[in-house]
Amino acid sequence: MKHTILHLTTLALVALAMLWLPTEGVAQEAPNPLAGLRVSSQTVATRQGAKAVIDFDLDLTQMQRLKSNTVLKVVPTLRANDGSDQLDLPAISISGRTRAIMLRRTGEEVDIVRSKSGEQHYHYTAEVPFALWMKDASLLFDAKGYGCAGCDLGDYTTMLTPHALAPLYQPTYRYAMLVPEGEETKRREESLTAMITFLVNKTNLNLNLGNNRSEIKRINDKVQELTTNSALTVDALSLIGYASPEGHADLNQRLSEGRVESIAAYLVRTYPRFKNHYTSRAMGADWDGLRAAIEESSVDYKEQILQIIQDTPADKRTEALRAIDKGKTYAHLLQTYYPPLRRTVITFSFVVKGFDLAEAKEVIKTHPTHLSLAEVNLVANSYPAGSAERYETWAIAAEAFPNAVEPATNAAIMDFEAGRYAQAVKLLERYKKNTKLYTILGIAYAYNGQYDDARTYLTKAAQLGLPDAQYNLDEYLHYMQDNF
Repeated sequence: MKHTILHLTTLALVALAMLWLPTEGVAQEAPNPLAGLRVSSQTVATRQGAKAVIDFDLDLTQMQRLKSNTVLKVVPTLRANDGSDQLDLPAISISGRTRAIMLRRTGEEVDIVRSKSGEQHYHYTAEVPFALWMKDASLLFDAKGYGCAGCDLGDYTTMLTPHALAPLYQPTYRYAMLVPEGEETKRREESLTAMITFLVNKTNLNLNLGNNRSEIKRINDKVQELTTNSALTVDALSLIGYASPEGHADLNQRLSEGRVESIAAYLVRTYPRFKNHYTSRAMGADWDGLRAAIEESSVDYKEQILQIIQDTPADKRTEALRAIDKGKTYAHLLQTYYPPLRRTVITFSFVVKGFDLAEAKEVIKTHPTHLSLAEVNLVANSYPAGSAERYETWAIAAEAFPNAVEPATNAAIMDFEAGRYAQAVKLLERYKKNTKLYTILGIAYAYNGQYDDARTYLTKAAQLGLPDAQYNLDEYLHYMQDNF
C-alpha cells in the first residue's frame, strides 16, 4: 500500500511540473507592451506652410502597466502607405516606476511613467518639414524594450492611425450651368467663297472661263437651299471682292470693284428679290490674306517674304518679292498663293422662325445655328441630367456658337461632374479667344493638373473682372500653397 501511495504521489508531482514546461512545437510570444495605445484623433498631423505639425493626445488607459524595471524607447514614425518614404519623429520613453527613478538620477528624460493600470494621457507635439508623400501616411510607434541591467526585451511596433495627415485644402470652385436668354428675332448669316475667274485686266463675268459654271452653280444651290426653306426668310445679300496683290494698287482696286459688281449684277438679274437688298464692297489687293497664307506655310524664304509684307510700302512690295532668289520665289507665289486670294465672299442674311421642342430636336442635327440658345437649352433639358444626349446637345451648340459662353460652359461643367477633366480642357481650348470663357477654362486646367495654365487664365479672368474670377483664383492659390 505504501508503495502505491508513493507511486501516485510521484505521478502527481510529475504532472504538476509538466504544467510549467512549454508545450513542444508552440512558440511562446511575449505580449506587445504597446498594445492598447490609442490616439485621440485619426488625423494627428496638419500642414502649415512648409512644415507638418504633429499634435495628438496619446491615451494609455488600455495599455498594460510596465514592470517596474522596464523602459520602452519609442520612436513615433510617419510612414508612406505605399512604402516609398518615412520619417522618424522625436522619440519618447515609457518607463516603469523603478526604472524611471534610476533614469532620472542619471539625468535622462522620462516622458511617461506607466507604473499602474488606469486612465492616463500624454500630449505629444512635433514639427517637421512637410513632404508630399505625407498626404497618405500612417503614424506608427516603433519601440525597443529594456529590462533590468539593460537587457534587451525585443522590438515592438503598433500602428496608431493609417491616415495621419489631415486632408490638405481642397478648393471649392464657383461655377454653374448657364441659362441663355431667348432672341426676339433670330437673324443669321451664311457665307460662301466663290472663286470666279476673270480675264486679265477684265471685269465682265464669263461663264465659260475656268470653273465659273461650277462656282455659279454653288451660289445658285445655296440661294435655292435658303429660299426654299420655309423656316427662313432671306432678306439681304452682301458681296466682298478681293484681288491678288500683283500689279499696281489702283488697278487692283478698280478690278476688284468691277468684278464684284459684275457678280452682284448676275445675282440681281437671276434673283430679283435682291434688287434693292444687296451691298457690294471691293477690298483691292489682299496683302493680309497673303500674309496669313504665308504664315501657315513652309515656303522657302518665308521670313523674308513676311518681312517685306510688313515693312515695305505696298507699292514697292512686288518689286522686293521679285528680287528674292532671282524671281523663282515670286513665280511660286503667283502660281500657288495668289489664285486663292482672287475671290468673292457672298453672305446671305435671313431671319429664322421659332421652333417647338420636337422641331428643335431635329434642327440641331442639321442646322444648329438656326436655333436660339434658349431653344438649345430646351432641347438639352429634355434629356436626363448627365445623359450623353444632354452633353451632345451642348457640345454641338458650343461648336455652332463659338462666341457664346453658355454652350461651352455647360458642356465643360458636365465634363467636370463626370470627372472628364481632360475632355473639358480639349473642348474649351477651342475657344481660347473668347475672354468670357477664361474663368471656366482656368478651372478646367486646375482640375486637370495643368497648374501653370490654370494660374494664367484665372489671373486673366480676375484682371478682366469676370464674375467669381477672383474667388476662384484665391481658391486655386490656397490649394497650391497647401499641396505643393
